[in-house]
Amino acid sequence: DLIAARSATDHRFRELADAAPFIAWMSTPRLKVTYVNSRWWEFVGLSPEALPPEGVDMVAVHRDDLGRLTEASRDGRAFSQT
Repeated sequence: DLIAARSATDHRFRELADAAPFIAWMSTPRLKVTYVNSRWWEFVGLSPEALPPEGVDMVAVHRDDLGRLTEASRDGRAFSQT
């Protein structure tokens, strides 16, 4: 069934992203962060339980990259931090 296949795909993606030796995150086109991998949590020094009330969105992107991210989102382009 389609829902089970989607769930399995999501699970495999998260396993792969968590095993990666780099920070990975995803957001909606409106910049709502929907996923961060385990390396991200290690990098920012937080746990899901210790998030600020604003959530991941306020700490996921470095302030120096926020303008480029906002511009890319507005223009419908992909964004990456390197």
